[in-house]
Amino acid sequence: MNPRREEFLRLRAEGQTRREAARTVGADNRSATDWDKGITIIHRGRVYPDGRVVRYPEPTITGVKPARPARHIGGTVDLNRVEHVIHPRYPSLLEREHLKDLQATDLSIRKIAAAMQRSPSTISRELKRNTVSAAGYLPHTAHRLSVQRRMRERQPKLRANEELRTYVQAKLNAS
Repeated sequence: MNPRREEFLRLRAEGQTRREAARTVGADNRSATDWDKGITIIHRGRVYPDGRVVRYPEPTITGVKPARPARHIGGTVDLNRVEHVIHPRYPSLLEREHLKDLQATDLSIRKIAAAMQRSPSTISRELKRNTVSAAGYLPHTAHRLSVQRRMRERQPKLRANEELRTYVQAKLNAS
């Protein structure tokens, strides 16, 4: 039997209320009610004191779009990830289209940055990093490339650097 359940039942036998006993053992109200009734929780179901077993169906995920891979310059990327806005700090697809339009008017990087209310260095990096074809800066390609760069897995610093991990562990042990 679960040690928390045993402690809960012991506290209940001593006269504590369900809420007090549940709070003491760190259980939620639903579990406490089940324990009081003698119900055992199993994976995807419950076993009642009379021996009845109730199984719950596997959950179905609704509202999730299937992957929509698309070919582009630089490889394949899931279009659902392309359409997902992460944070206002990163240029959106609309901002990239606006950047292309402003660049077509032969404005300087500083004037484009002022018009977009972004730092000139952000605009400069965006153009340098994402201009990959002879046709110049292509906003949709730039957006897909940025999404693809975000998807790469990075190894945590402490796992990659043994010396740093040893240093951090020594400092943690010292405190």
